[in-house]
Amino acid sequence: MHARVRQLGVASGVLFFDVSQETLEARLIKRGESSGRVDDNRESILKRFATFQTTSLPVLDYLRTITRVWKISGEEPKEDVFARVCQALGREVPAMS
Repeated sequence: MHARVRQLGVASGVLFFDVSQETLEARLIKRGESSGRVDDNRESILKRFATFQTTSLPVLDYLRTITRVWKISGEEPKEDVFARVCQALGREVPAMS
């Protein structure tokens, strides 16, 4: 077992929000227009995607071997995503007002 796992313990589960690169890019570009973040430009976003592919996805593959990973579509409306998160966590979806 990896030293970090021994130090931190094993998570009881992991939420993985699956969203297409096209959707994420559009969301980040839109965020950049309103937030003033200079790193929300197409070039920086593509670099972040590449980093995610090479560094984060292998971690996710490893986590699948030691704990439950819930894959939740982030393409759905936020209310549906929230409901799926509640379901994964074994919680009742609160009534929305």
